[in-house]
Amino acid sequence: MKIRKIAQTPGLVATVVDNLTSTSTTDALSANQGKVLNEKITNKANKKKIYNITIDTNWTELNTKIVELQGIEETDIVNVYPIWSENKETRKKEKEEYSKISMVKSSENNIELICDEGTPNINLNLRIEVVY
Repeated sequence: MKIRKIAQTPGLVATVVDNLTSTSTTDALSANQGKVLNEKITNKANKKKIYNITIDTNWTELNTKIVELQGIEETDIVNVYPIWSENKETRKKEKEEYSKISMVKSSENNIELICDEGTPNINLNLRIEVVY
């Protein structure tokens, strides 16, 4: 990467800020703080937990199920994927039953699965990816 030096207008001096709290719209951010920002972005992108779980057929009367997963927080992004069986007939049934899960919400050390119309009638294997 080539760094290009820009000539300044006589009498005009750029102020370089070495923090991430300034609200200035005219000051320049130091290379050091650029590095800090890059590390924060990279670290955030690399923080993902994966859980493989099996959910049973015991759901609440409100068609919800709470699954305990240590380390999950309410602000985490939760992605849920089916883990398909090898058997074709079982897979067909799983597809039908997975489609009953309408929404997933995260909370402190839990996820909540919500079904709008009916609940799964068979145990289902899920891959839970949590991004934080």
